[in-house]
Amino acid sequence: ELGRLRRERQRQRGHMPVRQLVRSLPTLLPKLKPCLLMSPLSVSQYLDAGYSQFDLVVFDEASQIPVWDAVGVIARGKQLVVVGDPKQLPPTNFFNKATDPEGTGAGDDQVEDLESILDECLGAGMNKLSLKWHYRSRHESLITFSNITYYDSNLVTFPSPVTDDMAVRFERVHGVYDRGATRTNRAEADAIVIGIEEHYLNPAKNHLTLGVVTFNQTQQSLIETLLEARRRANLALDRSIAARSHEALFIKNLENVQGDERDIIFFSITYGPDIAGKITMNFGPLNGEGGHRRLNVAISRAREAVVIYSSLMPEQIDLARVRAAGVRDLKHYLEFAIRGVRALAEQSSPTGLDPDSPFETAVIRMLRDRGWVVHPQVGCSGYRIDLAIVDPRALGRYLVGIECDGRTYHSGATARDRDRLRQHVLESLGWRIHRIWSTDWWLNPEGEIEKISALLQSLLEADEGDDESAITEPLEALMPGVADPVAEPGLELEVEACAAVAKSAQNQLGGVRIYAPAIIASGDPVSFYQASSSRSLTVQLQLIIDSEGPLPEAVLFKRVTRVWGLDRTGSRISERLKALLPHTLRQTQEETTTFYWPAATDPSSWSAFRISNESETSRRHINDVCIEEISALVRHVLQQAGSTPRQDVARATCRLLGMARTASDAEARVFKAIEQLLASNIVVEYRGRVSLSQIIDKLLQDRSAIRFAGRTLPCDT
Repeated sequence: ELGRLRRERQRQRGHMPVRQLVRSLPTLLPKLKPCLLMSPLSVSQYLDAGYSQFDLVVFDEASQIPVWDAVGVIARGKQLVVVGDPKQLPPTNFFNKATDPEGTGAGDDQVEDLESILDECLGAGMNKLSLKWHYRSRHESLITFSNITYYDSNLVTFPSPVTDDMAVRFERVHGVYDRGATRTNRAEADAIVIGIEEHYLNPAKNHLTLGVVTFNQTQQSLIETLLEARRRANLALDRSIAARSHEALFIKNLENVQGDERDIIFFSITYGPDIAGKITMNFGPLNGEGGHRRLNVAISRAREAVVIYSSLMPEQIDLARVRAAGVRDLKHYLEFAIRGVRALAEQSSPTGLDPDSPFETAVIRMLRDRGWVVHPQVGCSGYRIDLAIVDPRALGRYLVGIECDGRTYHSGATARDRDRLRQHVLESLGWRIHRIWSTDWWLNPEGEIEKISALLQSLLEADEGDDESAITEPLEALMPGVADPVAEPGLELEVEACAAVAKSAQNQLGGVRIYAPAIIASGDPVSFYQASSSRSLTVQLQLIIDSEGPLPEAVLFKRVTRVWGLDRTGSRISERLKALLPHTLRQTQEETTTFYWPAATDPSSWSAFRISNESETSRRHINDVCIEEISALVRHVLQQAGSTPRQDVARATCRLLGMARTASDAEARVFKAIEQLLASNIVVEYRGRVSLSQIIDKLLQDRSAIRFAGRTLPCDT
């Protein structure tokens, strides 16, 4: 509170010193007018519990007031008015973590939302009144996204007198997100500083107020640092910024921007491709429970325009890898900034038609609130499925179709059509159908939504193969007479060409081969099961085997499914890929694992091996390496190190594969390879130390006596 008073005094000169003010509070408060503007915590600290009750207590921005701060104030009033927006930022532990003296706070990556007094009042069923007129935005496009996404288009907004309302603008920045270290995007920060300089040095613009919003705290600090350096180098810029005494320039992050508004807002998305071009689906606070509320706060701060500086394109956000509502809304907001209102129309109704009834609208709203992507009125002809839920693992197909007893249901001529035949036909086409009866919904909507959620979760957690293939049956199973893809004419030549390319592309490091995954073209997950894809799948399987073999079956199938956009490799997918493998492939069996070998190789005489370098893709677990290659690695270690204990051999072998530590199962697998080498007389072991037998033979040939285990022995010994 002292800090707040000190800052208030700096903003409004002429106040009495803070210490004098605090000392005089007990005598000042009884003399004040019976209207106080104080924070809830200040009331509890400075007003005695016996202080006369207020006739009315009003909370503003109540969505950010924790319950425990508000209770003391409520007890001092006769009537209560709570003003706030449940779609805006809730109370968080952000500042507690940011000021953690031990440095253990996770900053903006681990922000916990707390219950607000507004949430409690809404949960208690208090009388409420919605204020629907939106007056801040001078261009309707500034509030359109929030109105449609968060307020169900209930806000009353007013169009601006322009023919092309483009107040939300997207600026592409070719930047790199420093994910592992600073968590900043220097290119975006530089672009925003340049934008600030152009704004304040332009006489036609500098009368408009400006604010900057970043998606994390470290990007905010970087922009502040760069701007300070630019202001020191450019006195005209410094004077122009300092001249704005009213609504001065601010640079804030998502956690502390609520309550502020400016004419123009600059956004720094910050997140994007890292130095290796990889994009993770971690967007800081947006991945949390209240991420969509943070985004809503940020995008509704502007009165005149919003400029988004982004290294991230909306198509790079893969909703199949993340379920957070905040990340989903960020993708849609970027699409809106690029394409305008057309993108919103496609997002809300991808099939082009709206729900038939308020019943279906209510179901859609509750499902979307739980993070599911729902399309209404799926179909093209007179009969349409009321609702369809998109499979989060593959966005090109539906997980479940939902039928409500609305207009489509009542259009059936007979009960047999309505209740049996239509569902039978849909299920024969691969749909899973779930019904919601309107009477059950009106009696217990939460219970019906829980049933659907349980069904969807069970489908996702069930057998992986059934999940990914039950919706779209392999078309070759429904099309008799389709030839075996392996026997197609010309396919062998295509496979041989791919194998030659793979062999020529093998990386070398000082004569030692580096393990590198094969580079193959991506495919469409929707067409994975189509007969037309069989040829491409066979070529890819052969290419991966010739490039990476020997490799286990699980790794082989995983390589293919990932490039086809499938997140899991279940039994159905494995059966399809196994059927497409060329029959002439060499393979070996180790317990329950099958290893596939490149063409024209003999596993019994295999002596090659691959090691890891600094790249993540070159690392392998020892369980993914066949016993023949492990034996070759053991021979390589002994050739370099000489006589070595077993444990050291196992440790060195695992390090060559890129493993950070040697687990007991990995050590046991190396010991198994050593035992096979001992049985073949390739290595010898004496007092726990392993050596290559050819080294001993060479010593026996060159010398009449050898030094071994600390003693000189005759060569015949």
